[in-house]
Amino acid sequence: MAPLNPANSKKDNGMKWASFKRFGSPWFYGYGFQGIVVLGIVPILMPLIVSEHAGASTAGLVVASFYVGQLLGPLVGMLSDRFALHKPLYLSGFVLLGGALVFFPYVQATSFWLILAFLQGFGSVASNTVAGIFIVERYEKSEWDERIGVMQTLYGVGQAIGLAAAAVLFPEPAVAYLLAAALMIPGMLVGYASIPSMRKQEAHPKLRGEFEHKRHLPFRSPMVLLSKLELSFHQAILKIPALLTSRFGLFIVGWFFIMLGNWLLYNLYPLLMRSVFDMDADVSSVYNALGAIIGIFLYAPAGMLGEKIGDGKVVLAGILASLLAVGLMAFFAYFNFHGLAFFIGGLAFVLIPASWSPLIVGGTSWSAELSSLSQGEALGIFNSTTALACVISALGAGYIAEFVGYKAILLVSLAFTVLSLFVILRVMATDAAPTETEESVTKAP
Repeated sequence: MAPLNPANSKKDNGMKWASFKRFGSPWFYGYGFQGIVVLGIVPILMPLIVSEHAGASTAGLVVASFYVGQLLGPLVGMLSDRFALHKPLYLSGFVLLGGALVFFPYVQATSFWLILAFLQGFGSVASNTVAGIFIVERYEKSEWDERIGVMQTLYGVGQAIGLAAAAVLFPEPAVAYLLAAALMIPGMLVGYASIPSMRKQEAHPKLRGEFEHKRHLPFRSPMVLLSKLELSFHQAILKIPALLTSRFGLFIVGWFFIMLGNWLLYNLYPLLMRSVFDMDADVSSVYNALGAIIGIFLYAPAGMLGEKIGDGKVVLAGILASLLAVGLMAFFAYFNFHGLAFFIGGLAFVLIPASWSPLIVGGTSWSAELSSLSQGEALGIFNSTTALACVISALGAGYIAEFVGYKAILLVSLAFTVLSLFVILRVMATDAAPTETEESVTKAP
């Protein structure tokens, strides 16, 4: 099976200004406003707000609710096509996200936090899903990669801005959330003024099927991947038992472990850094932003490297970088030699968001290459594994922190990262030819 070409990662076209001018659209900037909030302000301040009034387990539960809201992306896509609700759904995402942001800092009941976090997740994925649909149904297929690349680059720039804003405003989380809600207004206005109206007959089901594969891009966060589950997801799930003995199935197990390892750190990141390294959110946000910025510039090199040495080795490089980061953080959490823990802990974490680029670029292509399933089914399993790891790690991090301690999160993360390394090395050591088990998977119901 030919490898998938995710998000121009196999093309050395950069993201030059000429690409922005040619392939950008005004409403892309509205999408960038969401990047500030969804990937910048919310991941830092949501657990901080909850932890002020409840335990770490509650904070993890609320973060998990945010992810669950993002699992409704396929429903948004179905509604937008069936009832031609593209523009209303896109704009409603800003309304839901902004409204939930306004109330979130002022409630102190777990039930309300869960509802508001869910609405934030659903609001973000509503706009995100329809944004991709606009591209495939309004532009030529030859322009999909470039246009989505521009849109996601703006989303990534928004993340860096949002993390910087969180660093400045973390002492006043309510103010930060109100600012985040206010940013939805210009985002919505730009979208309202510039996105086209869609009619039912404008949808292209055949092209959409191919786009469902191409839009599995190396986005800045797994949160975006949660909206990319294929419509054949339930069929893919039925094939998992047979897949477990195949090369692809073994890769999925390794991928699940590395996602657990990484996202155990991400989900309660500001609380973890404050508890273990005595680092306030203003400083930890800067380290996170630095890693995210480095990661943006690693997408194209990761893709080109995958062409030269193979996607498996690119994934391995991402795992090794994660292992180095978690290993250093865990070591200095328990052995603070000469007071270096504060600095080494922050610098080591930079490798985590930076390693996301080789992991997701190599992982996306390798998953399609390893499997004898269709690309849609293979990537449906790949991305559902990411989604599952996000939710489980959010819940797990909260309970580990509350009942064992934040340092234990580092040890558990390290254990899963080591497990992923052994599993991926096993995949790389096996014969490249599909096994009989894998061949039989295509015949599974």
